[in-house]
Amino acid sequence: MDRVVVVDHCRRRDWLPVLTSLAWTVVTAHLAQRFGFALSGGPAPGVVDGAFTGGVGRYWDERAEALAVAAAHGVAPARCLTLGDSRSDLPLFAAVGGTVAVNASAECVAAASTSLMTQDLADANPLLDDLAASGC
Repeated sequence: MDRVVVVDHCRRRDWLPVLTSLAWTVVTAHLAQRFGFALSGGPAPGVVDGAFTGGVGRYWDERAEALAVAAAHGVAPARCLTLGDSRSDLPLFAAVGGTVAVNASAECVAAASTSLMTQDLADANPLLDDLAASGC
């Protein structure tokens, strides 16, 4: 598969697929470009004279950044959907209307609107559609 099926699914519905992550921006930018996310972000590594320092150049708050993207596009947080898998996703889960825990920790599953264990991320598409139809 050369593209993330969920990203294509979102685009067909005129939803904006955004990748927020705690992975470095160099990783999220690569993944966004490779898989077709509209926007991406993460913490930035420290750089001095063109070399990585091993430190953090800019910290990242997934929740705040995702909500800022929603606001910039005139979308209420209650109408936002998100996929996640771990404890770091919990603040964003608490801030948006619909959440899907995918192959997630027990803590993440407990906080999600719905969850699934799968080998195929496309299995999340019907769950996203159901959440959207319910008003999220």
